[in-house]
Amino acid sequence: RKVAKLSSSMMGIAIHPRIKEVGLRMATMEVSGANARVVSVLAAFAVVIADYTPPPQTALYRHLVPHLSAQINFLVYQRPMSTGMGNAIRWLKSQVQNISADMNDDEAKSKLVTMISDYVKERITAAGDVIAELGVEKIQDGDVVLTYGNSSTVQRLLIAARDMGRRFRVIVVDSRPHNDGRKLVHKLVAAGFSDLDAAAAAVSDSSDMASAPANLSTRGKGRGRNGLYGGVTYAPITALSFLMREASKVFLGAEAFFANGAMLSRAGTAMVALSAHSFHVPVIVPCETYKFSEKIQLDAVVSNELGVPDALMYKTGVSDAEPVGLHCSPSLAEMEYSAYARDRYSARPRWNNRSSLASDIAGEAASVVVGAAGKRGKGTKAAAPVVMSDEAKALARLNISCPLSEWRSTHNLRLMNLTQDITPPEFVSVILTEVGMIPTTSIPVVLREYQDQL
Repeated sequence: RKVAKLSSSMMGIAIHPRIKEVGLRMATMEVSGANARVVSVLAAFAVVIADYTPPPQTALYRHLVPHLSAQINFLVYQRPMSTGMGNAIRWLKSQVQNISADMNDDEAKSKLVTMISDYVKERITAAGDVIAELGVEKIQDGDVVLTYGNSSTVQRLLIAARDMGRRFRVIVVDSRPHNDGRKLVHKLVAAGFSDLDAAAAAVSDSSDMASAPANLSTRGKGRGRNGLYGGVTYAPITALSFLMREASKVFLGAEAFFANGAMLSRAGTAMVALSAHSFHVPVIVPCETYKFSEKIQLDAVVSNELGVPDALMYKTGVSDAEPVGLHCSPSLAEMEYSAYARDRYSARPRWNNRSSLASDIAGEAASVVVGAAGKRGKGTKAAAPVVMSDEAKALARLNISCPLSEWRSTHNLRLMNLTQDITPPEFVSVILTEVGMIPTTSIPVVLREYQDQL
């Protein structure tokens, strides 16, 4: 990973504790969504600006930009910057440079904090509400909506459609190594999508059936069962071609849109869009305009984010395996995804059922002791049991459960964990934004209108 070098003006600048917290949370994938990362970073910068005091005889707008640049370099060192983060940071720097020299420091800091809050409200929160309203119009009774992974914008849209009384079924397709779709399934179930009894009661009502469309049973061009009775289906991406036969609409989240109409999103999104295009299912992408970029990218080879290779390893069948760390010892901390901690520790799968893991280790140790005792003859002195630390036990357990745990020492063996891919513009039917529903060809127009904020 290439890290930007610090200039002479940035040397000796301390990193704010809030920036360290946000950086480590992004490095450990605790904060992973595009909107969540931008909101966390801007909130951290608001605290940094509020706590900042310029050197004596120095204007705030002259020294604040190098101070923020040092904080930004720390964040980039933890995880590469997303397109939305880059646009928000450039906007913040431009606002700092436009501060009047006649304004005192307290007023300038208060103004910047207020502008950051307004940016989050207008470009993310309010934009998400408008996008949700537009998305509800695209969902009709009986639809089967397919989505991939976990997008906060898609989640808000689906829940808003449910609250508006739409009766439809949701298919959540997911993939390794993060399995973010489980979070979306949990949110949808909590919102009442799996309440089949209530949906069936509503459908059985004669007045509701009279008002239902006549072609409700054949909606989605005859593919699969209709979604009138609601429900949530969770499946791996290997079942995509089978489930796409039932889908009537596909909603996908986006990390960025480029000027040529290509969409940057989580790895696997292009596969879902290609399958939908093959089955003639419309692909609808809700995306805020602050994620639009003037850059042009044709593929995911020139620029991509490499995830931790150890995240590809975990024991099959272990419940809720996540690549965050074993947590069997305080020395294995949540920061294992960070760049500097990766040299010290190897990121390992986490078993949330720590009690069962500890009991398994204890059971294996007891079986070894019992087996050794059975082999001893009379008069043989018992050997003292071997005492192992929690970290050693966890690593020993990992070596047993994962055949690739020693992949670093194997010659010419590499694990590649690409986290993003590019979806061609012809696979996207429409983009839902806060400025309306637009095709991919209208992205340059939006960029021209918002060029002062991007």
